[in-house]
Amino acid sequence: MDEFLEPTQQPSTDLRQYLWLLWQWGWFIVLAGVLAGSGALIFSLLQTPVYAASTTILVNEGRSGQYYDSTAIILTNEKLTRTYAEMMTKQPLLLKVTQKLNLPYTIDDVKVTPVRDTQLMQITVEDVNPIYASDFANELVNAFAEQLQEMQISRFKASKENLQNQLSYLEQQIQENSTALEKILQENVSEVKRTNPDAANGSLSETAIENLARQINQAEIDRLETRLAQYRQIYASVLASYEQIRLAEAQNITSIIQVEPATPPEKPVRPQTFRNTALAALVGVFLAIGIVFTVDFLDDTIKSPDWITSQTRLPVIGTIH
Repeated sequence: MDEFLEPTQQPSTDLRQYLWLLWQWGWFIVLAGVLAGSGALIFSLLQTPVYAASTTILVNEGRSGQYYDSTAIILTNEKLTRTYAEMMTKQPLLLKVTQKLNLPYTIDDVKVTPVRDTQLMQITVEDVNPIYASDFANELVNAFAEQLQEMQISRFKASKENLQNQLSYLEQQIQENSTALEKILQENVSEVKRTNPDAANGSLSETAIENLARQINQAEIDRLETRLAQYRQIYASVLASYEQIRLAEAQNITSIIQVEPATPPEKPVRPQTFRNTALAALVGVFLAIGIVFTVDFLDDTIKSPDWITSQTRLPVIGTIH
């Protein structure tokens, strides 16, 4: 009696029932897949194709004479590549490339991806024009290399200009003192030849004449020679400092090398018509199947004598047709 009042409710697990349900609603499922796929196909065909051009660059980081262990080098390279990736997508650089190429618009769909555990970086430019995309990617490498070099050179610019000014001043002082010393010696030689009969008739050698000439203004000549030697010594020291700055500049400059130039792509990356159509059709089919099973689950009408038996576990006495 208790079993009659409270029958055990168990969902049907009859695979044949599910297959029959799918067969019965097969037209609806197929129609949903066709409509979804057709919609995705039309939408994809109406979209403007987008092309992607890629180039690969090698970042050669400048090294000073300091010691670096391998871990420090790896961490430094990772930080640099991430920094450079951010710098290459900034508007000032993109605008500079646009102006260099005389493009009608600025391409800002630029993606820079560092290659893991390497010093390589991949630059991808997407645009509706494949030629614009490849030209922009290649010129972006050149523009960034120039910008990076200017930034790094500016670090040594002030020091180099200061040393260059010092060298120019010392060169001027050396030239002026050399000219003054040469003038005094020439005047003294002329005076010796004029006042000394032996020098006038050629009996004295040039060395003897020069020694006599130096005795006329010995103190002034010594002063000029001492000053000239000091200026030349200072000049050599400043020149050595200038060469050290230039060497440090050369060692610390990071160079950008384009490993693989970008070429105009033949096929667009978007839209992917076949994939979009297939996925939309598949989604439409699964959505239709879900609707079919939901409707069947919510349908509480008596479907057959077997259904009553499976739901109530009671025998069927009779049916009315």
